[in-house]
Amino acid sequence: MDSLIENYPEYDYVVVNDGSLDSTASICRENGYNLLDLPINLGLAAAIQTGMRYALRKDYDYAIQLDGDGQHDPRYIETMVAEIESKSCDMVIGSRFLYKKKPKSVRMTGSNIIQI
Repeated sequence: MDSLIENYPEYDYVVVNDGSLDSTASICRENGYNLLDLPINLGLAAAIQTGMRYALRKDYDYAIQLDGDGQHDPRYIETMVAEIESKSCDMVIGSRFLYKKKPKSVRMTGSNIIQI
């Protein structure tokens, strides 16, 4: 989060904590991060909807979702916004697997390993 704030001060943000039992909410409060703290886990769709409603109420031109685990790189925000504006898109979806194949997942069940 600090990296986003320090490297991209031109963007506003909000952390949507979906009832997580880890220390997400307390870390956000201690550091003064913008936080929407849902009282219980409502699931991914509700967390995204909460963030989108926040953006709507703030009258933002764009809403961009980044996962808190760092899998989405904010350096691509500017590129995504440029794409929206140049093509008058309603939505742009970025994928880290566009040029690199997604690695296979391994799921363990009992003593068996299943490759997906």
